[in-house]
Amino acid sequence: MGNLIQPSHIIGALGATSKRGALAEMAGLLTDFDQDKLEAALLDREAVGSTAIDTGIAVPHAKLAAATTIQVCFGRSQAGIQWGAPDRQLVHLIFLMVAPMSASERYLQTLATLCRFLRDSSNRRRLLSSTDGELVQFFAATKELQ
Repeated sequence: MGNLIQPSHIIGALGATSKRGALAEMAGLLTDFDQDKLEAALLDREAVGSTAIDTGIAVPHAKLAAATTIQVCFGRSQAGIQWGAPDRQLVHLIFLMVAPMSASERYLQTLATLCRFLRDSSNRRRLLSSTDGELVQFFAATKELQ
């Protein structure tokens, strides 16, 4: 298996200032999908409950019929985005995941992998402080995300 997060799926400085804007900006990296359907699926999932999982982190995710593999994007907002987190903190690190409808077990495993990776405070610090080039290198070298 290759890297979970490809260099073309990394936004080191999100321009968006809202959850909806961040989802649209990040979904734009996934050109295999109808953008309206992808954004609708992500917003539908957010309507169920916020995908903010920890202080400053969100993992929006959705399944799509058009998806053939799991794809993950990373976006970083230095200013932070209001995400509806239970702790009311702004979100700075966003991992957006799209999976095929039939990938239930792999979908849950990938979510768990991301959550384990993000529990490590040194990983979070590196994601917050790295340059764009360092982000690409970090994701490529991180064995947990292979």
